[in-house]
Amino acid sequence: MKKIFLLIMILPLLAHSQQAYTVSNVAGMTANFRTLQGAIDSVAAGSTLYLFPSTVDYGNVNINKKLFIIGTGYMLDQNTTPFMAPTATGVMISSIYFMPGSSDSYIQGVAMNGVTTGVRYYRFFLDSVSNITINRCLVEIWGAFPNGNYLFITKNTNNCTISQCYITETNLEFFNHSGGETFIEEGTGSQNLQFNNNLFDNRGNGPGFTFNHNVNPTNYGNIIFNHNTFQGDLGSSSFCNYTFFNNFFVSNANNSGISSSLGLNGVTSSNISNRSGIFPANSFNLLVPNLDGVFQYSAFGYHSFEQKWQVYDTSFAKHAANDGGEVGSFGGANPYVFSGIPPLPEIYNLSAVPDPKNRGRVLVHLKAKASY
Repeated sequence: MKKIFLLIMILPLLAHSQQAYTVSNVAGMTANFRTLQGAIDSVAAGSTLYLFPSTVDYGNVNINKKLFIIGTGYMLDQNTTPFMAPTATGVMISSIYFMPGSSDSYIQGVAMNGVTTGVRYYRFFLDSVSNITINRCLVEIWGAFPNGNYLFITKNTNNCTISQCYITETNLEFFNHSGGETFIEEGTGSQNLQFNNNLFDNRGNGPGFTFNHNVNPTNYGNIIFNHNTFQGDLGSSSFCNYTFFNNFFVSNANNSGISSSLGLNGVTSSNISNRSGIFPANSFNLLVPNLDGVFQYSAFGYHSFEQKWQVYDTSFAKHAANDGGEVGSFGGANPYVFSGIPPLPEIYNLSAVPDPKNRGRVLVHLKAKASY
């Protein structure tokens, strides 16, 4: 028996979970539920759902209660040990709507790149909720969609966090499509929304990043970006004057500056960029025209698009953050994790055979990978 199993165990993070269930849409796989939406509708608030790897999209889902949803990671074929999972197959979801009532939910280790059809035009929509955590997920733009195309939409949220995610406005399956908006606020704006330790990476061929473009400024909330790495066309980016600390802004275009009305003129400190004109004058930020000595991409042999943006140990950026630590996604107390692998042991090989010496007994052999 060589199917992939998750070792069901309750971590301190999930200490308040009432019960754990498995979900698999793969024919023949033993699990509690066949569909993610069916599991969400059936389990009690506070439950944990473990999603098994699948090449089939888990679809568009609505969450109206507190839940913990755990996948196996993304781009699992790119990274080497100890960041390589036992199986290269991850978990795909098309979109998630955190409805009123889903406050305090947590999701980790899924790829928001499913391709199911429908009327959705976002990957995540947080609607009138508090304390939602989106952690270690891949979030990419839809391949094609009319009537708008967004990665994150928030409406009247409080104390929500998006952390350690790989976020891109380039569709990784269909490179001919890119664009859309990274983030937009509706309603009265978002309060204390945190973007921490994310990789905003358009892989050099996508447009810039758009935060709240053409939205009424009265809807702008209190949003903080700390320890992120942005790579794209900064000249076409709109950052909406939010608060930025300890971030990299790496432009792949020759033009300098960004939209002054939706730029980086808010509270900024200890950020680094290779393009002039993007920070307020006399601010505590650094202009470094050549970043080749900072990132792994300047050396032969980096193995993934994530490692590409890891900082060399000898780089000045290792000690340029406002706390004396590292700038960018891999700095701070919770650095970016390759492939978004969740901190769960995985049983990746299981065999059970009769014990020839003891009638009625079974010999069980397990092989497990413990991540972090």
